[in-house]
Amino acid sequence: MNIDLSFLSKSVQEKIYQDLLQGLSKNCGTALTTLSEFICTPLFLLQLTNRAARLRFDRAMIKLEERYKEIPEPKRIPPPTEIASPSLDELLKVDDELLTEMFIELLAKASDISPEHKIHRAFISSLRELVPDEALIVKTLEANSFLPFVRFMGDEFIPFSEPLTYIDEKAELSLPASIPLYLENLVRVGIFECKYDLFYQGSEEIYQNLINKNSCDGYAFSYQFNRLEPFRPVKDGVFWKRGFYRYTLYGEKFRDACCRKTN
Repeated sequence: MNIDLSFLSKSVQEKIYQDLLQGLSKNCGTALTTLSEFICTPLFLLQLTNRAARLRFDRAMIKLEERYKEIPEPKRIPPPTEIASPSLDELLKVDDELLTEMFIELLAKASDISPEHKIHRAFISSLRELVPDEALIVKTLEANSFLPFVRFMGDEFIPFSEPLTYIDEKAELSLPASIPLYLENLVRVGIFECKYDLFYQGSEEIYQNLINKNSCDGYAFSYQFNRLEPFRPVKDGVFWKRGFYRYTLYGEKFRDACCRKTN
């Protein structure tokens, strides 16, 4: 779609840019300098005339400036256009603090020439697909870890429940009832994969606790593990099925790019 910006005169562009500099230059000089070629465009400057967008942008730039200061100057470069432009556009729209931090981290790592930072352009679209609770799940679940689940099944393996996990105990989610939907979306986007009938050695207690914690149609479930049987009748034709979610290779790289490492 072509947008006619001829009505936005150079004098208007200059005024917007000067207002931008006046408000941010003292605190965000490094970020503004690094990203100037992406910020100083007619379309982007036009978006900054919206008060809400400008407030979001100002807050994000202050955080980005702090992040840029952690990158040694010889290693700091303007990020690739395919990363910078869509990330900056999102920072004008996103209100959630964690999602904002993830876009900032993407921008920072894309501005660092260190070889360990590998940023794929698809990470932008994946991050756009996440709601705040899903972003929190990604931040909470460490790379190279797994998220066990149990699912109760009826006759002919008709599900009696959604996959039941303990992620609500690890992350303070705003809508815990939507966890199955969140996990399904993380699989759809390619960040997680779901494995049935597989479990990690030594994880029996985790699965047992999930079974004990949950109930289905009024039944309370308790079962001592038999490692050789992936399916086991619990009561009146009800079965439990176990498995786990884990990061795909893409998902691990996505998390590395969007989440800061903690000591």
